[in-house]
Amino acid sequence: MSKKLKNEPISESDITEYLDSNNDFKLELETYKVCKEFGLNANHAGTYEDPVTNKPRQYDIRATFQKKSYFIKFSIECKNLKDSFPLIIHRTPSQEKEAYHEIVYSQKEEEIDNFRFPSLEDMANTIRLFNSLYIEGDFAGKSSSQLGRSIDNEFQSSDSEVYDKWTQAISSAWDLIDESKEDYRNTKSQFSFTAIIPILVISNNTLWVVDYDSDGNRLNKPYKTDFSSFYLAKDIWTGQYGVGYSISHLHIFTLEGLRTFFETLTKDNLEFLKFFPSDKIQEELLKLQKTL
Repeated sequence: MSKKLKNEPISESDITEYLDSNNDFKLELETYKVCKEFGLNANHAGTYEDPVTNKPRQYDIRATFQKKSYFIKFSIECKNLKDSFPLIIHRTPSQEKEAYHEIVYSQKEEEIDNFRFPSLEDMANTIRLFNSLYIEGDFAGKSSSQLGRSIDNEFQSSDSEVYDKWTQAISSAWDLIDESKEDYRNTKSQFSFTAIIPILVISNNTLWVVDYDSDGNRLNKPYKTDFSSFYLAKDIWTGQYGVGYSISHLHIFTLEGLRTFFETLTKDNLEFLKFFPSDKIQEELLKLQKTL
């Protein structure tokens, strides 16, 4: 329940104090700047239709990194956190079935006598790739919480605000998934491969992780980090002529962690190939051809 408000006008100093202590918009701008710094095609503060409520919502950032016929699309939401109320990610080793990501393969529609029949054959297919971007045995988040102490020194725990933000990142990814079936139009070839990754960006020095074994035994002391994956396995279907896609993981970064990730992704081809391992893709395409 919201606390009762004072019946006093808000002053310039009040607004300044609020902005200095709790400014999500500043973090959005800093995140957008990082996207542009590393050459991503980024948009800030657009709108989309929520696929669940069918109501318009505003996203923080959408960004795309493209190499020839390969696309990585990011739906990014930002949350300014305080180090007195940080985010804690509880992680376990990834099982074999959890260590996957999906990409969308799209190609030019076939024409018969100059008439297109896109409904006769799928022009976009989803490919599931194991042990490439996410590896069996690597730690991934399974639960999250924010932790702080009240003025009487009691623990206070909640993750509602962060949960709202990362679910928005998933909702915002819906359009990116649907659009991926026509990404080949933005290439010189007649095909494309697209990965879609939802991202939550939080303030520096506010991300902690705790690792457990599969039996629930804590393996280490909590420690700060700049990145953690978080297992989702969220299945999305964008409609009759759309795309089926499973978002396997959410990526959680501090602002500095996001900078490091984009720097590595844009400059290290080996990092890029984790999204698009050619041998695994070729193997899955051969399987796909046998089913058509």
